Amino acid sequence: MKNVHRAPLRHGALFLVAWTTALLAGPTGSGLCAEPGVQRIGVDLSKPGPVISPLLFGFNLEHTRYCMWKGLSAELLANRKFAGESVADGWKQAKVRRGAVASDGVVAHWYGIGQTAKFAPDGKQPYAGKQSQRIRLAARGPSAGIGQGEIPLQAGTTYTARFQLRTDVSLGVVARLCDAAGRKTYASQSLRLEPGDWRQGTFDFRAAETDLHAKLEITFEGPGSLWLGAASLLPADHFHGMRRDVIARLNEISVPILRWPGGNFTRDYRWQEGLLPLDRRPPIASTWHETLPFTDNYDFHELGTDEFLALCRELGAEPCITFTMGIAAGAQEAADWVEYCNGAAQTRWGRTRAERGHPEPYRVRYWTIGNEVWGEWMGPAFYSLEKYADAVKQYTAAVRRVDPGLVLIASGVGTGWDRKLIEQAGTPFDWLSRHEYCKPVTQGLSGAAGAAEYARQARRPSEVVLPWLREARQGLDRAGGSRVGIALDEWNIWHDWFVAPFKHEWHIGPIDAVFAAAMLNLLAREAGTLNVPMAAMFQPINEGAIRVEPFSASLTAMGQVFALYRPHHDGRLLATSRLQGGSDAGPVDACASLSADGKRVAVTLVNTAAASDCPVQLTLLGGTARNATATILSVREPRPDQTMDVQSRQVLADAGGKLSLVLPRFGIALVEITGEGFRPGGK
Repeated sequence: MKNVHRAPLRHGALFLVAWTTALLAGPTGSGLCAEPGVQRIGVDLSKPGPVISPLLFGFNLEHTRYCMWKGLSAELLANRKFAGESVADGWKQAKVRRGAVASDGVVAHWYGIGQTAKFAPDGKQPYAGKQSQRIRLAARGPSAGIGQGEIPLQAGTTYTARFQLRTDVSLGVVARLCDAAGRKTYASQSLRLEPGDWRQGTFDFRAAETDLHAKLEITFEGPGSLWLGAASLLPADHFHGMRRDVIARLNEISVPILRWPGGNFTRDYRWQEGLLPLDRRPPIASTWHETLPFTDNYDFHELGTDEFLALCRELGAEPCITFTMGIAAGAQEAADWVEYCNGAAQTRWGRTRAERGHPEPYRVRYWTIGNEVWGEWMGPAFYSLEKYADAVKQYTAAVRRVDPGLVLIASGVGTGWDRKLIEQAGTPFDWLSRHEYCKPVTQGLSGAAGAAEYARQARRPSEVVLPWLREARQGLDRAGGSRVGIALDEWNIWHDWFVAPFKHEWHIGPIDAVFAAAMLNLLAREAGTLNVPMAAMFQPINEGAIRVEPFSASLTAMGQVFALYRPHHDGRLLATSRLQGGSDAGPVDACASLSADGKRVAVTLVNTAAASDCPVQLTLLGGTARNATATILSVREPRPDQTMDVQSRQVLADAGGKLSLVLPRFGIALVEITGEGFRPGGK
């Protein structure tokens, strides 16, 4: 798991620009690019290679920063379960405190109403977690209660409000949504409470106008005490508590495999708590300071196992679940989790799943034995090599007794660790997790500096990641792990906002996009040779591919790349080569594939130079191109937070079947070709 801060509310639009049209057309007349330095690339159709696994285009979904809160989660209320102060581990054993209760006794993100009221967190009357919020009025008088502001409401949207309340005397409670000044009421609901156990209050309303700064206030008239255990405000059309527009963007980029719940977040995650009713689930206190800085080190457990698997089914994604390490239950808790997901309805945990409305097993195949267990930041989930080798043997034995067909992923870090792990544990696992973040990248670059960084990051996959993967493969082979696949289940550029989110705002732009494009080309080309069965970018929501605003979600430049590369999924890899007559060491990074039905060739091209436009000529070897469509992502200059301009047009083949186009200076292209001689599966 790595880290992010909320970006400014800025979006680039997708513009069809005349200068790109001119570049694609080439010189007038023949349509060929006759300029010096033309890149002549051959695409060999005669011997299609291995299938490019869609699992190489996967993502992490980790509860970090604004990935869930103000991201995937549709919940509008902060600290909705009235959690108190939290303490997280920082660097050099520093303690990071967040979410302090105010001096008047009101928990973070809420404010008190009523000058004569007494407020206090109450650990003796908890509803979810360790405490609730108590408000006490000693005498009848002006109403008292609590409120929360900065709530975005959109005109025409229907919302559902929900509250968990209790009282010690008969009380009338009013919940009201209003403007920031409190003068205009958008919706209100009255509820009569009698003393006793917790009671739920709900109401729906349709927002008549848009307000980014609305307030929710819950008040009563005394004398008496009111406790609030949980509160919720959601758009009524949510999908299992998630935003449908964010899910639509995830579908747009395609999510073949989704790794969850992390990442560093797994050190504090307890899956069985996610079986409780949503409002009863205790807040998860994240004990590593980078993980959830904007929610006071808390996650409010909106996404449990069932919700996550519902999301995977909605996306058509394979789930990949990470076991929690460093807990007393250890391997048994992992085995129980597998049984809950995959066991028959007659088993203990399979019966629990069935009783919760899911009679059929989920059949989760991919499971990871911890995350970065070699890192001290994992706290209780930090393991020495010897201890982890023992844990791997225990975990694999326990979970395979439940389901022998699992694909199990162990935690790796380097050739020394990997070799010793295999020496001590053998290879009861199938894949070994590796993480790679290319660094550093300087934020806010533009002009000449931005162009230089664009080119540098475009070359990083081939110059840094490929040698690193080859070394990892050779190390596993020498250690007797030749059958063990490398799961590159975290990769990205390393950003300052990962570790200092309050100091650095998160930015995703063309520099990130070109790195992602070159990485996906690399993975598609090399995965078969290096036995890399899956990869997962860290991470899509509000940290990479998708930017979420209060009322919208859109693709970043990196998200545009993932969407562009969808034609490679399940395609057969085609060899590419430099042809005579062209530049021998040109800047174009290329990858080609043949569609599963044999009707289309997809070629992705990345201009890694960023110094000039690059003429490209494509020749099919063993087939004849007739028609092609080029879709080009490009910008005039790379700037932070900028999306890529998109231009698509037909590219006609010349009499010899060659296709010519110009790849812009900051350009990434997909060329989809139809023609003759294409054969499904290479037969």
